[in-house]
Amino acid sequence: MPDRDDLWKRYKQAVLERVGDFSVLFEGLAKQKPSTDGWVTALCPFHEDKSPSFAFNRNSGKWCCFAGCGKGSAFDYLMQTSGKSFKDALLEVGDRVGVPRPYPDKPPRPPIREVLVKQWVGDLWANEEVCRWLREKRGLSDATLKKYEIGWDPKRQRNTIPLRDERGNVLNVRLYNAKKDPKIINYTEGRYKYGSPARLYGLDELVKYQGKQVVLCEGEWDRLILQQEGFMAVTGTHGASVFRPEWIAHFKDKDVVILYDCDREGQAAARNVVLRALKTAGAASVKNVVLPLKGDKDDKDVTDYFHKRGLTAADLQKLIDETAAHSYEAEDRPEEVLDLESFTEVERKDLIDKKARCDITVCGETSEAFHAVEEFRITFCPRMQKGGCFECKGVVEPAVIPKGAQEYIGSCMSTNVQLKAMLREYACKYGQKPTIDILRRTTVKEFFCHQKVNRITQTRDEEGNVVQVIDGKKQELLEKRVYYLSSEHPKPGNYLAVGWVKSHPKTQQVTFLIESMEPLEDDFESFRVEENVHHLRAFQSLSWAEILEDLTENVTRVYEREEILVAILLTYCSPRWVPFNDEIIRGWLVTVVIGDSGSGKTQTHQRIAEFINIGDCFSGLTGSRTGLAYALVEHKQKGWQVRIGRYPANSRKILTVDEAQHLPDWDLRTISKAMEEGFLQIDRVQSKGYESQTRLVMIANPKKDLVMDSFSFGCESLTTILPPTIIRRTDVAVFANSGDLKDLSFINRKRTEGNRRRVTPEMLRAVVYWAWNLRPEQIIFTSEAEEYCLKRAQEMSEAYGYAVDVPLITLSDCRNNLARLAAAFAALLVSADENFTRLVIEPKHARMAADFLCRLYSNENCALDDYSRITRYGSQLLDYDQIEQAFLKKWEQEKHAQGDEKGFFSRLIFILHITRVIRRDDLAEQTGGSVETVKRVIRLLKRFNLLDTTRDGYVKKPKFNKFLRRFSREHREFFGDSAWGGGQVQDPPKSLEDNDFSEDEVGT
Repeated sequence: MPDRDDLWKRYKQAVLERVGDFSVLFEGLAKQKPSTDGWVTALCPFHEDKSPSFAFNRNSGKWCCFAGCGKGSAFDYLMQTSGKSFKDALLEVGDRVGVPRPYPDKPPRPPIREVLVKQWVGDLWANEEVCRWLREKRGLSDATLKKYEIGWDPKRQRNTIPLRDERGNVLNVRLYNAKKDPKIINYTEGRYKYGSPARLYGLDELVKYQGKQVVLCEGEWDRLILQQEGFMAVTGTHGASVFRPEWIAHFKDKDVVILYDCDREGQAAARNVVLRALKTAGAASVKNVVLPLKGDKDDKDVTDYFHKRGLTAADLQKLIDETAAHSYEAEDRPEEVLDLESFTEVERKDLIDKKARCDITVCGETSEAFHAVEEFRITFCPRMQKGGCFECKGVVEPAVIPKGAQEYIGSCMSTNVQLKAMLREYACKYGQKPTIDILRRTTVKEFFCHQKVNRITQTRDEEGNVVQVIDGKKQELLEKRVYYLSSEHPKPGNYLAVGWVKSHPKTQQVTFLIESMEPLEDDFESFRVEENVHHLRAFQSLSWAEILEDLTENVTRVYEREEILVAILLTYCSPRWVPFNDEIIRGWLVTVVIGDSGSGKTQTHQRIAEFINIGDCFSGLTGSRTGLAYALVEHKQKGWQVRIGRYPANSRKILTVDEAQHLPDWDLRTISKAMEEGFLQIDRVQSKGYESQTRLVMIANPKKDLVMDSFSFGCESLTTILPPTIIRRTDVAVFANSGDLKDLSFINRKRTEGNRRRVTPEMLRAVVYWAWNLRPEQIIFTSEAEEYCLKRAQEMSEAYGYAVDVPLITLSDCRNNLARLAAAFAALLVSADENFTRLVIEPKHARMAADFLCRLYSNENCALDDYSRITRYGSQLLDYDQIEQAFLKKWEQEKHAQGDEKGFFSRLIFILHITRVIRRDDLAEQTGGSVETVKRVIRLLKRFNLLDTTRDGYVKKPKFNKFLRRFSREHREFFGDSAWGGGQVQDPPKSLEDNDFSEDEVGT
């Protein structure tokens, strides 16, 4: 028969070879995340862990808790989590992987002979030195030694402690010697081993015990001294971390007192093994009593308490009585969370240090993250050293700072000295300065938030002052700097936040320490087509004329301004993205309505917005401090702090800017690129910017109190309020001239009684939200509609595309403008399939889009077509032949001139060619001619619209630059040597020969 030790060794090796991947043994761990070299991080099962501090190796089975709970092999892990012995743990793994047990028919072990126990007792009393050690070092009386049959094994040189079962049979003998390693072993006899499984020492007395209180201690010697002091005590063998399931039943209806060593390992075992095991024991009560000892190796257990400290059973019973019973209900029940109606309630005094749940809107961030202390240990304290205090948090075991503690906030922006001082104050109530060892940190993010906002508008109070209205209530934004226990970066938007209302430890300002954040859906995101089919069908059944008539008569009450209403409706109903011409283009519209006061611009928008309760309103005159884009402030220590403006805050929704003529230029320049790309770039913050896919309506008057009739062409009014980059990205521009209305009688007409409303708020809101939720794959742009857009874009570019300083229509953008408008028209008319899962854009929608823009831009209040035609004549070289003939004639005449007049014309043209701007006197001086001669040439150039006169001098028009580039190539001798016979320049510049002068170099 093979040796049993060899059998178990071979069995263990077979199990290890069969396992392959040890992750199966750790599958119950939460938040597992693979790392390098086979390691996997997870939440530690041995302590309350929020940030993964446990790791195991899937290849070797080794594990470790970086918070100090221990380390070991896969079998150690099973032993500590299940309370099993090593062999039982090994057998469990072997059974899992299918390795046959080493001895299916295990022969029974022979009982330990009573004669041996009696022999060892006799040997003890024959050895006075050992007896003296037990009395003096262990504090055990002779009566106790005799009662519990403590003996001495001369062969092994160890004390013997017999363990009996409930029937009194000796199942094992524990052999102890403090000077040997290991200190304690189990009895073996030949090939028989009696150490497995672990036993409950004292079980034979426990089953007969009729009392209520039972002490569960750590170690056989502690159990004996407790019995000696009159307590009913038991202890498990095989260490503090072993507690077998079959022991649980013996504690039913008992008042269990856990009295483990007060060192770190003992208390960890009490919390993580024993308390968990006793949860289902049905005990009358469970108390975890921590002895008031130092916790080091010489002052930590029951023996030290009685024998070294000289304390009595009465002292211990008092300590037990004063210790509160462990509450499994409180352990399982999470901290009470108060639900707040609004974030504005956080300033209530009754919420200080309370956990709360409320909706917030993230509105800004900082560029820095902070590391806060999460766990620390006290390694030295002078008061503790004197033996007068054992109350420090972090002495017996590491102190884990609760999630709701203000120390997380205090860690931000603190030096190491300030941080240690804060932790000392937290740990010690006596003002001592204990030595702090920081074990673990966590990340804290700082950002800005205010109460949840769905819609911000403005109105006027009784005194005529502009006041802010948030979700229908007159109130201001309550903005706070808050802290988030996470390394994740919260994006702007609405969240359900759970955290603690705290006072900032440095400023005492009210703040919010957030534990978790859950994104909230906006109203439009919670829209469901199946719940609104009847609204969509009802709206779909109306004709275009019926929609406009009903909204005009029953909602806006603004007559003869149909184009303003249509433009606003199209902006509301524009999808986010549109597939067009084999690419995905932006679908959100940018609309500008500019006109005289009293033309119905603001009223039309306000009444539509209030009718469907959708859309923010921002005033360019009284806007918030964050502006339209964002506000950026540099802090010397915290880096950059940014608060987002209303434009990115309304991404995927709609924003209306009233009094847009008062917007600062930097705000407009900032958002110009975001209007096209849908992302607002901010390099100085961690997120690098914000999504800005915002439908935008800008309502404005011309600047400087001008009226529309002040402009020769109404389209020029745009240049007074917007830079070209914004104008080029504008999809629809509506011009409202007070002189547009010829018949004013309708304004004062009486409203028709009993006029039935066809369009309800629910119907129009359903159409808007349906359009906002359309994805690109749900939008079908028919090939006929695409072809129509491309064709009309070419025609419209010819008619309107030459107004370079009012680039509403450009050759490169016009086709996309039409595609966006066509998609908006299709959405507004609910051009969908039967189930409203597809938006179908047909040629009629493209035709409506093109006709609408042409009607706007060809109207006499805009006259973009006339302006483009005139600009084209001033910028395009349409009369090159006539100009060429005039130049050649003038050049031929001067060939026969004498003195300075010879070559004067070519010299003057050359000077104009190489200068951006020049005064008349300087031009006469450089060419060597008279002022009158210069005037004659200038008149010739102006007759062909080649030159402008400004306060700084003569400036070439683009048309002149184009002419000179072509003319110089075709007539190189014009700037040749003969033209410079009397001048300073003898050879034409190489740049002219090679035509290197570009428009940018010479200016326009």
